[in-house]
Amino acid sequence: MKKLTTLTTAAVLLSTMAAMAQTTVIEERRAPAPGETVGSAVGGVVDSAIAVPGAVINFVTGAPTRRSVRVEREIVVGEPLPTEVEVTVIPEHRDYAYAYVNERRVIVEPRTRRIVRIID
Repeated sequence: MKKLTTLTTAAVLLSTMAAMAQTTVIEERRAPAPGETVGSAVGGVVDSAIAVPGAVINFVTGAPTRRSVRVEREIVVGEPLPTEVEVTVIPEHRDYAYAYVNERRVIVEPRTRRIVRIID
């Protein structure tokens, strides 16, 4: 009788372990945070933009919009802004400047004028 009880207990424990091994874990997807990289095509550049501090983004989005400068070529992260576009250096973060181009706010490196972030 004792042997039967032990075998039954062992069988019950083993069956619950197998059931636990088959448990599916579902993770909830969340929207990416501003500035967070979400991926790219296979072999593509994952993140050509440098990480822009949140304070810089907040400053640019909160700044009053000036007249937008119209540029014929496409504005792309990593490319320099044309010299005819005037940029404004951000006072608290002098490593960044911004401009309003083609109805979009762009954040650039003032020294190189390279676009580091486009804000729609």
